[in-house]
Amino acid sequence: MSIIDSKKIRGVVAFLFLAGGFFETALAQEAAEPESPATACYHNVCFPAMSKVFGRDLPLRSAGKKDWWRFSLYDAGLYFPGNVSKQDILGDIPKKLVLRYHRSIDAEKIVKAANYNLARNSEVDLPSIRERVDYLHSLYRSVKKGDQYALVYDPSRGTQLYLNGKAQGELIPGVDFARAYFGIWLSKDVVCRKLRWELLDLG
Repeated sequence: MSIIDSKKIRGVVAFLFLAGGFFETALAQEAAEPESPATACYHNVCFPAMSKVFGRDLPLRSAGKKDWWRFSLYDAGLYFPGNVSKQDILGDIPKKLVLRYHRSIDAEKIVKAANYNLARNSEVDLPSIRERVDYLHSLYRSVKKGDQYALVYDPSRGTQLYLNGKAQGELIPGVDFARAYFGIWLSKDVVCRKLRWELLDLG
């Protein structure tokens, strides 16, 4: 029977020890790192496939891009229940609109654009919601590339504004307010028809 050199034995043991430590570390890292959330894409714009609205999971139903001249301003993702028609998007249903910015924009410009779109919407009784609009606009902050605003509506609660996942201010009551404000992007009187067509698949 051959005799194995003791140095070789020590070398094999050391290798197995190091290899075991390596695999244990790799397994620990794999267990600690959560899987990336599933995404869905529409019109070459991708967002998480599901998003929570006051504890309820809503699917991404469409997405699009807001451009100005040659500049890309933001991506938009629209979430609402799968059993609701897109023609009923401005009704009294839970919904979420996410805006993911591609460049820095001052809060004043965001508010100015929103006021302009609200004023030109023939179906909005602006005086009746003016106080609530002004309150929401007081919550806006300037954004930079990568920031996200989300507008969330739940029939039993109202409308909430989020910046990078953090709630801004208080809930704003009223389906009339939600219909008017979501209408900035989704009503027939929108300025950016391309984005509305993408969000509602009207193209």
